[in-house]
Amino acid sequence: ATLTVLEAATAQWSEQLEEEGRALQQASAKLARLNDALAQAAETRQALSVAAETAKADAQSAQSKLDIAETQQAGLLLQKEYQTKEEALELRFKAEQAKTNADNAAETAHQMAHQAQTAKSSADALIQRYQAELPAQMAMMTRRADAYEALRTEKGLTESLWKDLIARHTKDEIDRMQAKLHAHMQKKSAAEGALHSATQAVGTQCKPDLDQLETVLDEATKRLTAQQDALEQLNDLYKPNRQAQKALTPILTDRAVLLQEQVKLDQLYQRLAGKVSGARMDIETYVQRYYLQRILAAANTRFQEMSAGEFTLRMVDETQAGDGKNRGLDLMVYSTVTGKEREVRTLSGGESFMAALSLALGMADQIQQTSAAIHLDMMFIDEGFGSLDDQSRNQAVRVLQEMAGGSKLIGIISHVTELKHEIDDQLLVHKDDAGSHTRWQLS
Repeated sequence: ATLTVLEAATAQWSEQLEEEGRALQQASAKLARLNDALAQAAETRQALSVAAETAKADAQSAQSKLDIAETQQAGLLLQKEYQTKEEALELRFKAEQAKTNADNAAETAHQMAHQAQTAKSSADALIQRYQAELPAQMAMMTRRADAYEALRTEKGLTESLWKDLIARHTKDEIDRMQAKLHAHMQKKSAAEGALHSATQAVGTQCKPDLDQLETVLDEATKRLTAQQDALEQLNDLYKPNRQAQKALTPILTDRAVLLQEQVKLDQLYQRLAGKVSGARMDIETYVQRYYLQRILAAANTRFQEMSAGEFTLRMVDETQAGDGKNRGLDLMVYSTVTGKEREVRTLSGGESFMAALSLALGMADQIQQTSAAIHLDMMFIDEGFGSLDDQSRNQAVRVLQEMAGGSKLIGIISHVTELKHEIDDQLLVHKDDAGSHTRWQLS
């Protein structure tokens, strides 16, 4: 019992110690935060002290500057020349106006001086030019004076008579006379040119006989009358023909349009019918090629399997389908061994049988896919297996067995003995003296 009491007391002391430890930890943390706060407060106080000292220094500096400014202002007020601001502004405005007027006057004077300089330069240039031309002008004046004296002497006129003649005839009258004289000279020149041309044209010919010319004229007049009569007759024939031509022109125009359309239709028909040289494939064959291509796609899956992947059936190329004749549905066989195409007629008997069987099966698939109402669930194959070698026959039978394993029934009619082991259900036919007998042999 004493031990139990001690254990209980020990547990209680442990809890009290733990609580006191937690209280001490909290107090320690609080003390650390207070120490941090005191440190920050000290730093803040120091910064504020520095800022206060700086502000105090700035205030003292500003006060000193203010005192200096006030002293300067007082000195300026004592030195001012104008009593009021308005008086100073008015005098300033007048001074600016006077300066502007002076500038304008100076600019005007400068322009006038420039113009005067330009005029002087032009005048100097003219003086130089006139001085250079003066000798030539003097020489020309001398020549004209000499010409005048020579003309006056030629006409036998004195100076006074010449001046009197000029005074009695105005300049306009003289110009008109000059114009008339010029026109007369032009007519004279033209007449002389015509006379010269006529003289050259006549040459050495004699003067024509007027009576003979009149006779020729009468004959020509008669021929002209006859031609005019013939022209009138032709006009009488032309008028109804012209009317008929006017009536037929729109019809012929329509006919030409119809002929163009007919030519286009005929060319289209000839091409669709395969009657154009180099394009003998007709439209029916072109459409059939579409379906044959689908049949070949289904047939080649069987043909490749029967031929161990050696052969593939292909249609003749479209660019060669119309050469010479319509070969649009001709088939070629591609050999993976040689890497070349050749015609199907070059296949051996067994290969031809496999190709025909593949085409029949492919056609049956396409017919059933095209028309959902048609179901080709039964097929009979008559002979053909005898032309196959063992490997090809086994491959062909395996393809047929895969088909028969579905929903199709395939019957094989053959005399090949090896097929007996490949066909499960057989209808055997035996012939004897009494005739033919049949019996079923089921798997």
